[in-house]
Amino acid sequence: MTTRPGIVGLLLALLAGGCGTTDPDFSLLAASSLTEVAPQLTDAYHREQGELDIVHDFAGSHSLATQIIEGRRADVLLTADEASMARAVDAGAITGDPVVFARNRLVIVVPPGNPGGVTTLSDLADPDLLVAICAPDVPCGDLTARAAADQGMVISADTLDPSVRSVLTRVQSESVDAGVVYVTDARAAAGSVETLALPGGGPTGAPYLAAAVDGSDPDATGFVDWLTTEPAQAILGAAGFEQP
Repeated sequence: MTTRPGIVGLLLALLAGGCGTTDPDFSLLAASSLTEVAPQLTDAYHREQGELDIVHDFAGSHSLATQIIEGRRADVLLTADEASMARAVDAGAITGDPVVFARNRLVIVVPPGNPGGVTTLSDLADPDLLVAICAPDVPCGDLTARAAADQGMVISADTLDPSVRSVLTRVQSESVDAGVVYVTDARAAAGSVETLALPGGGPTGAPYLAAAVDGSDPDATGFVDWLTTEPAQAILGAAGFEQP
């Protein structure tokens, strides 16, 4: 009679596509603002390198760094700021060398038709408007606070979200009058939101960093190195990211 562990093992093998293992070649933890573009990057890398099983997980950079520090298994970490990557490196959870592979900028997004009548960043100080921004410990939240400080104002935020994707979702669902996200998120959501530029283009986004969790892993370090190559930069540029 087949034992229960044997049945479970068979099911897992079948779910893995018959390869006999559920472990991917490497797992990629990426900032939520990379949700749209990261699969494009890994698909392109896969085509260049041949068979390579990659799984993705997306969250705020601060949260991902914390997970790595607390022992979560991963092979590549992509953050939307230097601080989150530095935390993981300083904790000894990252042994690969971080590489800057892209930059981003902030924009204001509003629901179609702009029902709140938002025209500029200073409008987000109006307490009568419903405004969503990222929490201060999230890269987009820190950058938003800097943009507001540059204008000598404070945003009257009704929600402080754990990721830029959460802010975008609130605007898309029209549960808020405005939010501040990256230009790449706004571009990916074209048609479901309207975009307003920040004065002067806003501050240049904190650099996006990539690192192999284990610097001796050739698959992971190979992917990190590839992110700065022309094919990868072309994909990032098409998504609205700026070169490093």
